[in-house]
Amino acid sequence: FLSINPEEALRKTIGRFQKRFSYVEDALHRQGRQMCDATPEEMDALWEQVKTEEKESKKEGAI
Repeated sequence: FLSINPEEALRKTIGRFQKRFSYVEDALHRQGRQMCDATPEEMDALWEQVKTEEKESKKEGAI
């Protein structure tokens, strides 16, 4: 088995989820909208956008 601390892994996963969820909420609020006003496709697009930004910032941090 891998030597991964399950609690720490879960904390990191929850942290990423919360950050992404907040990003989606904030993006919609900047548009003057609420979560209930957005389609699942719109929310998914914002979710993918934040994931892409996270990957890009990771790459920049690795340089």
